Amino acid sequence: MNKFILIFSLLFLFSCTVTSYLYSDKAIEDISLEESNGRSIALSQNEKNELISNLKKCKKTTPHKFIKSHRAIIVDEYNKRDTIMTNGKIFIFDGYYKSKENIISKYLR
Repeated sequence: MNKFILIFSLLFLFSCTVTSYLYSDKAIEDISLEESNGRSIALSQNEKNELISNLKKCKKTTPHKFIKSHRAIIVDEYNKRDTIMTNGKIFIFDGYYKSKENIISKYLR
């Protein structure tokens, strides 16, 4: 019984320390941004690379309520398209992810 409690406690402890990141295990080939009204936001290749890099740094968090003001459309290495709803700080894709700062505000012109 004591071994079971010890093993369960260790598994619980290790599961709490694992941090998952948004799109950390997939290669992103292309990304585009859209406002909620459907207007596309033009990005240069350098801006796309910077946005992809910043997206991969977003950490998993608890569910949040927020206004989904933008969509990030991502094309991965298998040519599969995914849509991530965001306000710039919170991202919804297979869970909730959060960045330290608003990473799309500098692309809004």
